[in-house]
Amino acid sequence: MSVNVCCNSMKDTAIEAVTATLRLLRNPAGEYRTLPCSGGVTEPLLFVARMGFIAGLVKLLINFYHMACGVEMGLFTALSAVVVIPLVAVAIGYLLAFLLFVLMKYLGCGAELETAVRSVSKASVILPLAVVVLLIPYLGNALLVATIAYILRAVATEVYGLQSNLATLIFAGGGVVCVVLALVSESFARFAA
Repeated sequence: MSVNVCCNSMKDTAIEAVTATLRLLRNPAGEYRTLPCSGGVTEPLLFVARMGFIAGLVKLLINFYHMACGVEMGLFTALSAVVVIPLVAVAIGYLLAFLLFVLMKYLGCGAELETAVRSVSKASVILPLAVVVLLIPYLGNALLVATIAYILRAVATEVYGLQSNLATLIFAGGGVVCVVLALVSESFARFAA
């Protein structure tokens, strides 16, 4: 009985992650309009870890598929995704929240670190999708950076009250620079190998 409850809980969490991702991608402004800006940072960071764990499970399935297709990979390397991805997601999420906080403070918005952490944690629902999208050479990086820029623009306008034109200029310009850097670094990595 407890195994069935555990499986149903994991299934519900996965379904919740997929629906939250679709909601965020369809209407990021609507999702961030109702974002609570207080309540602590523990819950948002645990949410990032949970989304990282789901992304780790997706990466584990991808690793097992690659192993079945003949790619040489150690079992420990394949299994480590379940542990490493949540830890990296929390670390990078907190770093991105800090950078968002500094940027919004610089732009004169009433920024608090807690608000930035909550904004980034809500955006972490794209982590499982990011694992799949990054399988596409070149285009995967560009799609992921464009999606993050799209979400951050909504954060800037809805949560911080930044003007729409300024937010578009900042995050679209930054997104273009990041896409170019990602494409150049991926092409160097592919040609070096």
